[in-house]
Amino acid sequence: MTFITGIPGLVALLICIRRGPERALLDVYIPALLLLPSAYHWMFTGHLGFNETAIIPIAGFLIVRSWRDWQWSFTDLLIVTYVVLIVTSEYLNNGFDAARNLTLQSTCNTIFPYVVAKGILPRENLYANIAKRIVTCLTIVAILSVYEFRMGQNLFDKFLSPLFPGQQLSAIFIERYGFLRPAGPYGHAILAGVVLAIAYRMDRWLDWGGYWPGRFPFVPISKVRFTQLWLIAGSIMTLSRGPWLGAAVGAVVVSVGRARNRKRAIAAWALGIILFGMPLFQAGKSYVWVDPDQAATQMEQSAAYRHELLEQYIAIVQERPAWGWGRNNIPVVDGMASIDNHYLFLALTFGEYALAVFVFILLWMTVRLFAFCAAHHGSIFPGSIAIAFLGIYILIAISIGTVWLGGQTAQLLFLLSGWSEALILAVPVKSTTGEKPAFSPVRPKFQRVMA
Repeated sequence: MTFITGIPGLVALLICIRRGPERALLDVYIPALLLLPSAYHWMFTGHLGFNETAIIPIAGFLIVRSWRDWQWSFTDLLIVTYVVLIVTSEYLNNGFDAARNLTLQSTCNTIFPYVVAKGILPRENLYANIAKRIVTCLTIVAILSVYEFRMGQNLFDKFLSPLFPGQQLSAIFIERYGFLRPAGPYGHAILAGVVLAIAYRMDRWLDWGGYWPGRFPFVPISKVRFTQLWLIAGSIMTLSRGPWLGAAVGAVVVSVGRARNRKRAIAAWALGIILFGMPLFQAGKSYVWVDPDQAATQMEQSAAYRHELLEQYIAIVQERPAWGWGRNNIPVVDGMASIDNHYLFLALTFGEYALAVFVFILLWMTVRLFAFCAAHHGSIFPGSIAIAFLGIYILIAISIGTVWLGGQTAQLLFLLSGWSEALILAVPVKSTTGEKPAFSPVRPKFQRVMA
């Protein structure tokens, strides 16, 4: 029965043939990515899941259509280098078969999402449609999470696990305050928190530009307000502090980028950091540096565990610094099997070379988005979507310090990288043929004409 993970790929192929890859991206890949668990896969070569099969025909059509006009960039090299490094590590540690499977999975999870996102023209209306589809899918997840939060059972696992014997959505179901923290189709509550926070940031962009007017049937509030409330509720139910912190820092950056007077906003935030930053840092430091045996609350135990994790596993990293230990080979120290830090997990699994390139990708894209936002104000397109992307990048970079880049978060990160790269490389040129340029600012809702 595991062959059913290939169904999204067949549907995407048909839509690519009849309506084009952009339509397949909207109607097949994004729903498959956000509504179907990536943990379930077929038992053939590659062990591909629902969203991995869906991306293959879309990427194939885009490559055939645009390879002659592809605008090569340094970011392309970074993405390919990262994949080559992790596959090389897997080959050295686990042999050819494991490296072959990882090559197929990394191509579908890293290279193809980046290629698809970069290969699509950065049109304002297409970005709005993509954002609406992401927000709609995550609103559905948030609504379904109420059952998991209250009843303690994951609906995605309940209905799909019988079709995949020996596979399960997640081995980690964490209870807090008497409730099961909902993981949705993402395998972990923190990953669900990250994805919900990404959707909320996209929803805010839709709200700013007035891209989603009207109301849902039988709902007395606007579509954007309805979805925002559910995304916030879903995030609260995950009880995940890492995504909350990342979302807060990203929101600060976004607020500065959208401020009318950016210099004044930067000065205000700088003063706030000077006044409150050090006391908050000291409070957080004393909170984390707690002996796990003396931790009074579950929150203190979780924070202390992450600090002790770094201390214990850095020595393991140094034993094989170049190429790591490979997947499923990492020695377990004192029963600390959960590596709740993707940077540490990457160094342990694939080595410091892969970690260095991954961190450089995050920094490279963040700096380039920051420079782009400095040249385009955050209140109109393309500056508005760029500042939203920057906020999401910061959200992910902070959040994965508390969890691994698992589930669907990796695909979202590289989709975001491709969209950002396309946006940065696009040059708005005034058309002489009457066609609409790639970049067109949102018209203000009210105009005043003075004669």
